Amino acid sequence: MALIKLFNGDISAIRLGNVDIAKVFLGSEQIWPEGSSEYGPIWVWGRNDEGQLGVGDTSNKTVPTQMGADSWKIVSPGYSHTLGIRYDDTLWAWGQNKYGKLGLGDTQGRIIPTQVSSEAWKAVAGGYHHSLAIKSDYSLWSWGHQTGLGFGDYNHKYVPTQVSRTGVVSWTAVAAGYYYSFAMRSDGTLFACGFGDYGRLGLGDTKDRIYFTPIDSFAWEMVSCKSYHTLAIRNDGTLWGWGNNAYGQLGLGDTSPRYAPTQIGTDTWKMVSAGGLFSAGIKSDGTLWTWGYNNLGQLGQGDSTTRYVPTQVGTDTWKMVTCGFAYVLGIKSDGTLWAWGANSAGQLGLGNTSDRNTPVQVGTDRWRYVMSGYNHAIGMKAA
Repeated sequence: MALIKLFNGDISAIRLGNVDIAKVFLGSEQIWPEGSSEYGPIWVWGRNDEGQLGVGDTSNKTVPTQMGADSWKIVSPGYSHTLGIRYDDTLWAWGQNKYGKLGLGDTQGRIIPTQVSSEAWKAVAGGYHHSLAIKSDYSLWSWGHQTGLGFGDYNHKYVPTQVSRTGVVSWTAVAAGYYYSFAMRSDGTLFACGFGDYGRLGLGDTKDRIYFTPIDSFAWEMVSCKSYHTLAIRNDGTLWGWGNNAYGQLGLGDTSPRYAPTQIGTDTWKMVSAGGLFSAGIKSDGTLWTWGYNNLGQLGQGDSTTRYVPTQVGTDTWKMVTCGFAYVLGIKSDGTLWAWGANSAGQLGLGNTSDRNTPVQVGTDRWRYVMSGYNHAIGMKAA
């Protein structure tokens, strides 16, 4: 897995096998395969009480279920809504629409993908009750609940609204979590806004921010956030964390919160994902590691014991890992899909609602990628 750049060096990316995926990892992580040959239909499963699976009903799905026949470039599952960029670069949304987070100008939910914009978009991220996106001109847009939008006011936005002006700055990645957000510039610098409790913005304090505020001057490769803690990888491959640490989810061997980015060990990493109160990541050698809260087996260690430092899961090598609120999905090097942790809504895709405390294979298909929302999941199978 080699780090690369897309769009003339503007988009940070990670190479998973032969699929290039934009490294835009947000509360609900998002992916972007490069090249039209990698676009295709998506498969969905898990919680669907708000229509967040986009299959035209509100019934949970306990196995991967194809969502229509359209081809998609990007999908980003949030808390109870989902955003996607279709093969033609248009922006679509579905699921719960509280605070207008679908960007459709109202608060009515949708149970099938509904077009938000006919303009061209490059990246999108679904958070708890808000959304972020980047247009083809690298301008930054946000909508939904006012916290984490970065406008400097306290007004909800019901349609995509521009945060920065074209030509002033180029944005290349976005991340959205529980009432907070991150945005990355083309030079790799990282900016944060939203609720700052537990230090989750990484700005050295617990204050809220209503504008996107720079964290430091370092160049970052990826960032992942979901609830109250944040994980990120710098361009040298080192892993850093900040925010809530009550269950050791920062992997620092203690339970003290961190208000600024703090290095986690000295190893180098390819991918990291923040769950609700736990974390998972893949080191440069492809090995999988987990840490933090483990009440439902989400660490995949075969028990329910909390870990305060990264702990290896088996000996296999992995392409990618993505954390939901209390469950994990991962793709091994051979392309097989595996799941473990909480399964109350069928979010593991195993055809039932039983929790698992070790990785269990999901079917026999090979997968290009998979992304976890809070309790629903989206993936694309290999051709």
